[in-house]
Amino acid sequence: MCGLGRLLRVLLERDQELKLLADLLAGVGSSGGKVVLVRGEAGIGKSSLVETFARAHEDGAHMLLGSCDDLLTPQPLGPFWDIARREASLFQLLETGDLRAMMETLLGLLSRKLRPTVLAIDDTQWADEATLDVIMFLGRRIARTNGVLIITYRDGPVDIDHPLRQVIGELPPNSVVRVHLDRLSAEAVSTMVQDTDLDLDAVLSLTSGNPLFVAEVVAAGVDTVPLSVQDSVLARASKITHGARRVLELVSVSPGDLERSLIDEVLDATQEELAKFKDKMSPVYDWWLTKVPGGKKYIEFAETHH
Repeated sequence: MCGLGRLLRVLLERDQELKLLADLLAGVGSSGGKVVLVRGEAGIGKSSLVETFARAHEDGAHMLLGSCDDLLTPQPLGPFWDIARREASLFQLLETGDLRAMMETLLGLLSRKLRPTVLAIDDTQWADEATLDVIMFLGRRIARTNGVLIITYRDGPVDIDHPLRQVIGELPPNSVVRVHLDRLSAEAVSTMVQDTDLDLDAVLSLTSGNPLFVAEVVAAGVDTVPLSVQDSVLARASKITHGARRVLELVSVSPGDLERSLIDEVLDATQEELAKFKDKMSPVYDWWLTKVPGGKKYIEFAETHH
């Protein structure tokens, strides 16, 4: 089991992205700071990529890592409370709510000359407005610093109307580097299951190469949906509206394809409910529902008819 634990902590097929981050960090002294936008579906390994990069370079750079959380009661500037545990100068500013002073302090941290600074904010699809203001402030000035600002976010939730999309659009294009993380190849998944009794084809069919899902299946030692993933799906389902959940339940039990007319007749689903169902259709939903008869066709329908 110890060997399996070590294997699941190894990042597979991310060498190119780690090299890119390393090169950007090495070049900030001559070319200026950069904003790195890391996006990908839930479970694809965005957080793991940032954490692995931070561990590899913590001796040569200041590493400031913070995360946004999908809280029922959102905490303003949540990721900077994480960062304040390493930079005590931020605590008083957070407690007093002096946003402008905190922005200037963070800009100063990114501008330190002796060693570069990496400021990473994870899961910004959940960022509050104040956090987004900080990201825009720092991002528009990043070229004058000696730092790298890493922003991670999920595909899907950050659509054209999402506030983060507006922030991204205001960043200087020459200072922005985009990274998209793809699912694992069959070869990588084979590496993860090689010391188990699991069938490779079954794992591939079940997980579609999503690293988190593969890791959970391997850890559970079964080629069915692990309880940990079921919990994740049900947690997301609990946050959608009652009407959207009715659509989800209908899709889950449908033995075949669903026509829009049938959905309207059975559920009297409104366009708004269908749109909310689609908006919450993160890759966790995608992965889960494609294993249910009729689910994949409806997802395709929802993507094009919401």
